[in-house]
Amino acid sequence: MRAVSGVLLGYATFLSWSEAPVFDPRRGQPSRRPVGWRNSRYDGPAEGRPEFKGYYQGRRKARG
Repeated sequence: MRAVSGVLLGYATFLSWSEAPVFDPRRGQPSRRPVGWRNSRYDGPAEGRPEFKGYYQGRRKARG
């Protein structure tokens, strides 16, 4: 019984902190802000940082 209760607590925690309850499979993204994101103040996935887009530090090709 102890093992079952441990598994159930872990499963409930995982589901409440994941985006599974609010995930929209048609759009491929959450339909609204998940509870775990609000509680942890997570801004969501980033689209990339400006310094990593294009060539880094003005380089034009990789050294071989």
